[in-house]
Amino acid sequence: MATWLRILLIIVSAAVIVAMIAVWVFVDLGTASAVASVVGAIAGVVTLISSAMADSGSSVEVDHTGAVNAPGRAISGVRVGRRFRGSIKAKNTGPATSTGDSAVSGVEVVE
Repeated sequence: MATWLRILLIIVSAAVIVAMIAVWVFVDLGTASAVASVVGAIAGVVTLISSAMADSGSSVEVDHTGAVNAPGRAISGVRVGRRFRGSIKAKNTGPATSTGDSAVSGVEVVE
């Protein structure tokens, strides 16, 4: 999230909190409850829309991982699940040797 967007989110959140306190102080609790319900519903919809529009891809980058020698699985790089959505970059990964399961130098995608 961009820095300016974070600042805007903090300012708007603070304004909503101040407005809610003002409603609780200057208006009866029934009206405050109704306002809180509306504000909560609007916040939920805004959160849902912003989540849907957000960049869902993550980024993983490894560099200069060095050599690996292991009795089981040896990974000199990165291991991600098949459901991972995003970019993966592995460069300058060291040699991987294994006396057991497997050895991967670079990127391994698993179930």
